[in-house]
Amino acid sequence: HQMRVFSIIVLLHFICVSLQAQSHICKAGLLEATAEYEEENYSNTHSIYTSLLDKGCVINDFDNLYRMSVASIKLDKLEDAKAYMSKSISVATSDELETINNAEHHADFHGLVDLELETRKRYDALVSHHQELRIFNQSKEYTYSALRISKDGDTIANTTILMIPQGTGWGHEAAAQQSEVVYTYNYTAQDSTNNIAELDSVVTKEFWIKNDTTGIIENEKEVWIHPIRNNQFYKTEIAPFPVVTFSINQITTKTANSQIVIFKNWGTYSPTITDSKYYYEGEQQKEYPYCGKINCHKYSAYAHNSKFGISYLEYFFHEDYGFVEMNYQTYDNEKIEFKLISVNLKKAHNK
Repeated sequence: HQMRVFSIIVLLHFICVSLQAQSHICKAGLLEATAEYEEENYSNTHSIYTSLLDKGCVINDFDNLYRMSVASIKLDKLEDAKAYMSKSISVATSDELETINNAEHHADFHGLVDLELETRKRYDALVSHHQELRIFNQSKEYTYSALRISKDGDTIANTTILMIPQGTGWGHEAAAQQSEVVYTYNYTAQDSTNNIAELDSVVTKEFWIKNDTTGIIENEKEVWIHPIRNNQFYKTEIAPFPVVTFSINQITTKTANSQIVIFKNWGTYSPTITDSKYYYEGEQQKEYPYCGKINCHKYSAYAHNSKFGISYLEYFFHEDYGFVEMNYQTYDNEKIEFKLISVNLKKAHNK
């Protein structure tokens, strides 16, 4: 039995080493192909890409697919050019679709692919993605309770915040990744009187706002949100950002480990780097007024900011309701707690 276990460990180690070696070969090959393309050595470019595909390398990003299509058409390999161009359109962002339409090779590709039709289909798919989200659907309105408690146990903030999905891309209706949401802060004039000076001393008073338009990600690979980070809750900016990767387990959760760089516009938080690590803790039953008892996925995370130190986050996720709780311990031992308290259909005037 011990020999069998040892053999399995050796096999897994060999597989990991082989995958790492292949990944290195693929990355090096793509860099070489790019260099040849920029020198207009299209024969070498095509040859390198073909070799990488034969070795099992996966090429599914727009830039490399587009270079493959251009190299193919330059060599009169029309079937390759057509296939690669179709693939590049299928993964293109709205800006990349414009790159195709404005390229000097546009007329050449138009003879192989109906570019107007294909780019329109891709554009429509990008737009419809933001309208058809399961969790952050434009028909819904989420209400969170929001608490901020000092290290001495005093309540600094006790309010509610609305998260309102907009059904469009953040910054552009066909944004390739982030969907637009608006956080609406239900603060009072007294809140501003007590807390705006503190906000200005750490970040900037310009962050004291009623509505914050920002981005979230919801797709088959992950769910991720910009945190609630305005007014009294600005410290979440240098804590872990809530994220869930699919399929849900500890192995995929490690891929959520991230680095956020703040270059400017965040007062004393600029410039800093925040490194975050994530851990999946398993399922836990929770109970909420809008849904009763549900099984949620529990996560813990910590973030090390290069200037302010470590912040912690515990959060709970549900496939229908998203992030139902987010409990922070900030770098200065304050607590910030967000809990989803209602999920409602939008009122008619918000549609």
